[in-house]
Amino acid sequence: TPPGGVVTTMEAVCIMLRVKPNRVKNPDGQGKIDDYWSVSKKKVLADPKFLANLVAYDKDAITEQLCNKVMKYTNDPGFHPDRIVKQSKAAAGLCKWVHAMVSYYHVAKIVEPKKAALAVSTAELEVAMKSLALVRAELKGVEDKLAQLQADLDKTNAKKVKLENDVATCKSRLDRAHKLMDGLGGEKVRWAESSKNLQIRYDNLVGDILLSSGVIAYMGPFTSQFRADTIGGWVKLLTEKEITSSENFSLTTCLGEPVKIREWTIARLPNDGFSIDNAIMLFKSDQFPLMIDPQGQANNWVRALEADTGEEGSKKLKIIKQTETTFVRSLEIAVQYGEPVLLENVPEELDPVLESVLLKQIVKAGGVKTIKVGDNMVEYDPDFRLYITTKLRNPHYPPETCVKVNLLNFMATPDGLEDQMLGIVVKQEKPELEKQREQLVISDAANKKTLKGIEDTILHLLAVSEGNILDDQVLIDTLAASQVTSKQIADEVKAAAKTQETIRQVREAYQPVAYRVAQLFFCVADLASVDPMYQY
Repeated sequence: TPPGGVVTTMEAVCIMLRVKPNRVKNPDGQGKIDDYWSVSKKKVLADPKFLANLVAYDKDAITEQLCNKVMKYTNDPGFHPDRIVKQSKAAAGLCKWVHAMVSYYHVAKIVEPKKAALAVSTAELEVAMKSLALVRAELKGVEDKLAQLQADLDKTNAKKVKLENDVATCKSRLDRAHKLMDGLGGEKVRWAESSKNLQIRYDNLVGDILLSSGVIAYMGPFTSQFRADTIGGWVKLLTEKEITSSENFSLTTCLGEPVKIREWTIARLPNDGFSIDNAIMLFKSDQFPLMIDPQGQANNWVRALEADTGEEGSKKLKIIKQTETTFVRSLEIAVQYGEPVLLENVPEELDPVLESVLLKQIVKAGGVKTIKVGDNMVEYDPDFRLYITTKLRNPHYPPETCVKVNLLNFMATPDGLEDQMLGIVVKQEKPELEKQREQLVISDAANKKTLKGIEDTILHLLAVSEGNILDDQVLIDTLAASQVTSKQIADEVKAAAKTQETIRQVREAYQPVAYRVAQLFFCVADLASVDPMYQY
C-alpha cells in the first residue's frame, strides 16, 4: 500500500508496470521513487485469483476519479503495449487490459445515457405494446364481428337476389301459364273430341288394321258394292273371333289423313269414298299401282299430283307408253334419277322389261343399290315412283301379273261422276261461283294443313320438353303463335262457311242436271253390252 491510501486493482497494475526493480531518481531530481516490485510480486502477482480478478473485473464500476488516476499512466508514451512487449509479453497484455478498461469507460460514458434512455424507451415500448396488444385484440374482435356481419350481409343479399329471381321466375311462369292455358284452352274442345275418337280407334286398332290390310291386299280390282259386302263379312267373322273393330269400318277413317285427302281432291281426284279408298290403297301398298281407268280420271289425277311445282326436290313427271321406241331408255333414266313415271294405256300383257322393276329386284353392288332394266344394270333411286294405267274397262290380267302390281279399279262411280258433272254444269252456268268454290276448297285445305302442322309441332314440343314445362319458352311462343293462327283460321272458316252455304244452295239447283248426266253416261257406257259396236 503506497503512501496516500488504498489503490484499486487497475491502479495497482499501472503502478506495478510503471516502476522498475531498482530505486531510481525522481525525474524532477528531487528524491527517489520507492521500489514496489518486490511487494507487487508478493501481493499482486502471487495472488492465485489475480487473473480471475482481471477477467471478472467490474468495468461498469469504474469511476471518473479512478479513470483520471489511471490516465496519468495511460497517457505516458512509455505505457504502451508496443514498447512494453519488448520487455515482457505478459506485461504487454496487462497494458492492453488497462488501456481497454480506460477506453471502455470513455465509451460507456457516452453509451450509458443512451442505455438509460433505451431502458426508458424499452419500458415505454413494453407499455405501448401491451396497450397495442389490447387495442389489437379489440380490433380483432371488431374485425371478426365485421366479417360475420359481412358474411350475414352477403348471405342476405344472395337470398334477396334468389328471392328476386324466384319472383321474376314465378312471374314469368305465371305469364307463361296464362299463355299456355289460353293456347291450349282454345284447342280444348277439338283435342278432347280427338282424344275421345283416338281412344275408340285405339280400342278397335287390331281389327281395323286387319280389315285395312285385307282391303289393300285383295279389294283393289273390285267395285264399291263388292268391297262393302266383303268387308261386312269380314267384320262378322272378326266379331265371332272376339276381335274388336269399328262397327262402320272405313278405310278412309282408319288410314286416311284429311289434309292429304284434301290435297288429292284439289289435284282432281274424284271426291267420293270409292276413289279416295283407291288413293289410300295406292300409297299404302309396297307394290306399284296398275289402275283400271277407262274414263281417264286416275290418269288426270296422277298428272296433277306429280306436276312439277318448281320447289326443291320436285321432279317432272315422265309420261311414257310401251309402244314407244324410247320406252326402255326413258324407264332407265327415271329409275336412275328417281323421277316419277306414268306408264299409260297398257294392254293385258305387260312388257317383260318391267318385271324386275315391279318386283323391285334390287341388288347392292359396292354399297350402291342397282336394278336390272332390260339388259342393263342401273343405279336405283328410292324416290322412283311408277304409275300404270289402262283404258280397258274389264281387263283380264293373268295371276302372275296381278301378284306383281297393286291392281286398282278407278272406273267412275255414280257419286263421283255426279259430283264432277255438277262442277262442270255450275262452271258453265255460274263460272264466278264455281271459281269461288274452288278457291274456298284450296284455302280450306291450306288452313287444315297449317292447323295440322301446328298441332304436330305442339305435340312434339310437349313430348320432348324436359323439366318444368313453364320454362320452355319455345313451347309457349309456339302456343301463342298457334293461338293467333288458329283464331285467324277460325275466322276464315266462319266466313268460308257462310260463303259455302250460299254456294251449296246455288249448286243444289243444278243437282238434278248432274244426276241425269251421270245416269246418261252409265247408260251409254252399258250399251256396249247390247252390241260391241257401241264401245266406240
